[in-house]
Amino acid sequence: MNDDMIIKKRIKESIALMMIGDGALVLFDPCRHVLLWADGPKPWRKAMSPFVKRPGLTRMAGALELGLGLWLASRQKPRS
Repeated sequence: MNDDMIIKKRIKESIALMMIGDGALVLFDPCRHVLLWADGPKPWRKAMSPFVKRPGLTRMAGALELGLGLWLASRQKPRS
């Protein structure tokens, strides 16, 4: 395995770690977490609005993100 492949795997693993952490935080306290990210330009606030108003939708998105992060992490195999 060359160095470029190793770097790509580490980047994917880092993305998976962030997705898993973010998904877990959303499941734990969706309203607090979304409100931390709700400020910004008008298009951003508009995109975040449904999540602020619907904690169930936010939890569902968090569960999907957590699952996708776990799947992505499981795909990154070390050298054999």
